[in-house]
Amino acid sequence: MPLYAYRCNKCLSFCEFLVGVSRVKEDLKCPGCGSKNLNKVFSSFDISGTEKGSSCSSCSGGDCSTRG
Repeated sequence: MPLYAYRCNKCLSFCEFLVGVSRVKEDLKCPGCGSKNLNKVFSSFDISGTEKGSSCSSCSGGDCSTRG
């Protein structure tokens, strides 16, 4: 189930919800003020697991230090 971040338009707080296929946005309420006036916000993620300079067979150069 994906985790989505929302910003409340009433109290301006941020919250996160696990949203399955059967859950609709109208069911979501701000935990701070109870408002249903929420906007989904962009959230980023990070992929890590190898340190810079370590050997990496999936990189074209075989070295993850070539990643930007």
